[in-house]
Amino acid sequence: DALDPLRRQARVSPQQIEEMLVKLETRLKTNPDDAKGWVMLARSYETLERYDATAQAYSQALAGARLGEPDRELEARLLADMADALGSAQGGDLQGQAGAAIEEALRLDPRQHKALALAGSAAVRQGDFALAATHWRALLAQLEPGSDIALRVQDDLLQLETLDASAPAAPAAPAAARADANRLSGEIHWPASIRAMALPP
Repeated sequence: DALDPLRRQARVSPQQIEEMLVKLETRLKTNPDDAKGWVMLARSYETLERYDATAQAYSQALAGARLGEPDRELEARLLADMADALGSAQGGDLQGQAGAAIEEALRLDPRQHKALALAGSAAVRQGDFALAATHWRALLAQLEPGSDIALRVQDDLLQLETLDASAPAAPAAPAAARADANRLSGEIHWPASIRAMALPP
């Protein structure tokens, strides 16, 4: 629980976190197919802003998940989480492996919230505001009306309407794709409203 950013109740020192990480890493070496364990490790790395390690841990979680019964929604969530981490490691760049993970996530589950948000942000960075709006409208349609995240997505859609699609430089990624503590502008992190959709430990 102390390692899990969603469930941590008591403060722990950096040294204690490192010790628990080592224990979890050691356990996963002997049980590499433990998808939930890899997710916990990934979230812990993300808390420490070790985004390359976060992406690798999500990749291991995905491999473990694929050994069991097919679960397209689970795989899509893990792919979106991995893309998020890859984008953070690349300073917000969602091309390459991150982009491929987003595409695969949406192929498996076209309604995957984080993947839709990230796909919209990737489109904004490429200057394709119409595509960004398409992704974010699909996301908005699934959110509770009036919720904090829904209002943010609505605000982002309004901002898209005012942007000049011919502008050579794409703006910073808006709130619809922000992560854990209302982030993703340059780097990608997620708000609790979206993080709560991830695989629980």
